[in-house]
Amino acid sequence: MSRHDYEAVAARIPEIRWLYAGGLPRGPIEVTGPSGAAEALDVHLVSAGFFDALGVRPALGTLSAPNDGPALVLSDASWRRVFGREDVVGTMLQVTDGPTLPVIGVAAPEFAGVMPDEPGAWLMNPPLALSLSDFAAGVEPETRREIARRMANVAVFGAVADPRDLESTMTEARARLADYRFDGSLILADVRALDGSGDTVRQGFAFGVSDTDWIDLGPGLETAPAARRDVVQKTTWLVGIVGMLLAMTFVSVVEFLMAENVAREEEQNVRVAVGATPLDLFRQAVAENVPIVGGMALVAWLTSGYALDVLIGVEPFSDYLGELSTASRVSGLWMAGVLLVASLLICLGYASWFVARSSRALTRSSEWLRRTMRRVLLLAGTASLVVVLSLAERYLGEARLSLGFANADTLVVTLVGPEQRVWSDVSPFVDAIQSVPGVHSAATGLEPLASMVRLRSFTREVLDRPDLSDTAFYENAITPGFFETLGIELLAGRLFGPGQDEVVVARSAAEALGGIEAALGMRLGLRGQHSGDSEATVVGVVDDVPYGGYAATGRPMVYAPIRYIWSHQNWLIAADPGFDAVDALGQLPEFVGWQIEVEDTPAQAFRKQFLAKRSVEIVLSVAGAFALALALSGVGNSLARTIAEARTPIGIRFALGALPGELGRVYFGASVRDLVLAGVLVCLAGLAAKTFMPAFAETVQLWLLVPALAGLVAVCGVMIHVLMGQLARRHTVIALVNATAARGRSA
Repeated sequence: MSRHDYEAVAARIPEIRWLYAGGLPRGPIEVTGPSGAAEALDVHLVSAGFFDALGVRPALGTLSAPNDGPALVLSDASWRRVFGREDVVGTMLQVTDGPTLPVIGVAAPEFAGVMPDEPGAWLMNPPLALSLSDFAAGVEPETRREIARRMANVAVFGAVADPRDLESTMTEARARLADYRFDGSLILADVRALDGSGDTVRQGFAFGVSDTDWIDLGPGLETAPAARRDVVQKTTWLVGIVGMLLAMTFVSVVEFLMAENVAREEEQNVRVAVGATPLDLFRQAVAENVPIVGGMALVAWLTSGYALDVLIGVEPFSDYLGELSTASRVSGLWMAGVLLVASLLICLGYASWFVARSSRALTRSSEWLRRTMRRVLLLAGTASLVVVLSLAERYLGEARLSLGFANADTLVVTLVGPEQRVWSDVSPFVDAIQSVPGVHSAATGLEPLASMVRLRSFTREVLDRPDLSDTAFYENAITPGFFETLGIELLAGRLFGPGQDEVVVARSAAEALGGIEAALGMRLGLRGQHSGDSEATVVGVVDDVPYGGYAATGRPMVYAPIRYIWSHQNWLIAADPGFDAVDALGQLPEFVGWQIEVEDTPAQAFRKQFLAKRSVEIVLSVAGAFALALALSGVGNSLARTIAEARTPIGIRFALGALPGELGRVYFGASVRDLVLAGVLVCLAGLAAKTFMPAFAETVQLWLLVPALAGLVAVCGVMIHVLMGQLARRHTVIALVNATAARGRSA
């Protein structure tokens, strides 16, 4: 917010110690130190009690401003780089074409500020000359103080004296700020004209935000709360999937060990009869399974390391977590190995305890365990299949999104001149770029898929339309070739001409204004945050293209002609494949000495944004597929055990003429009942999650439960049919062998 609003908020709630921090409007400053060499410093403006309230300790000097004058605190990195760790407290630094600033201290090495980018210094009580951005440099002296006071360039924080009383303090603060609105009054000032004539023109500056905005308070100093919530949500999903995988592994191992012990029932009974204790059987099982234990530990080490590398490299973890330390990585990998080995040992001990009991108890316990485990496996399989189908539907749905224009491979080129913020006529630049061989069309303007952070600077309010007071319009100042360069379809009317009182609007803007036909010919008045009121005639309507992200819905865009351009330029160039924009533009006289950088094309930006947003969900889908495969293999193992243990009565029924399909339906009915129970439990859990944890369950689509259950029913039916067929063939072979042997004995 502006410092004017900051002062108003602080006055309303004096019991909270308010702070502010923000970037310097003029950008990096050049300072001359004791050595006489000029150094560039990125500076953040902060309030006088900023360091004290945050509890930051000084590495040198003090962090408290001695009076109301300006005071500079260096970061540890700039202190080392610029001054070689010399004692600089009390040194006066001369700003190029500006005031002198006293250095009062150096911040602790571990403090990097509270804004996303780490500054080289923090400036308290900034002088007026540094509070103004370059575009307000021509403002008359009488209005400079007013503009500086209203400059919107700080983020505001509050420190509560007693954190135990935080909730009541926050409630009271919210109540006092409920009716507060940002100061959006217009400041009129005489500024120098951009044509270099030396004349002055009356210019409006609106540094406030629209009256429909409000202040929201949240606990904790968090520079990226949305990113943190995203990380917590995705981590919770990952933990749940990994927990399900471990449970499936545990169940499968127990099933395998119990099946093995049932097959070795006579051998184990002999050991128990001669005095073997459960501990003896456990030691024997451990000795027999040492290779499995070692292999699981090795697999856990390798797969956990690979999973960590993958997750740290994808969004949202990459930006928020950064790089894990070696100690954290080693401890995490060791913990994964220890947990898997411990799980196996628990399985071995569990099976050994059952084996030490009587054969009848073992059989009874095995049957109960098998039924319970199969239901757990069917429940996990149903849940994992619903999750996988939900994520796949979301992935495929957004992967088919259209960008809304034909030339998705248009080059996006950023050019920065050697002189900052020098304004020039845009026409010579357009002609120069379009004259380069291989270039079909070129235009300047805000490119599609630009981030929402950039888009906010172009927010406009529609004048004289109370019904649109809560609708944000966005203005994109462009050259006429913008639509041709991107291949945006003209839906109605025409494109604007060379005049300044014509605009073209996007489909969403036209619909907000009453429809395409109603919008054509309308006089549209707009008010911006950093510009005055303007009025122009709508002469055309074009198709929507996404701004603010690849999945953003249609935003009300207003395309206005641009006549002047400054030394930081953003160009869209439609050119032949393989066109080298850096080399070609670098040879133009207009761009000699300029920095030229080629950004991602809209198609590349779409793929990166899409994969960045869906990367964790892709990992979740793979993990869910593993859980599904484990669950189905466990169900197949359980069905095989059930049919194998009932082979004698099944064989008798085969001998009496029963068909495999008839016997399969008997066992299939039990599986269907278990699947219906699993479906009910998954549905209830999904409804509870959507009610109490909607952020975590927004991806899950419960209507996919029906095809998931149908698919699992089909898989179980196929498994039972195959197992019954194998048993029938085996019974037939045994019967033939017995018959042949009987005939041989009778002969």
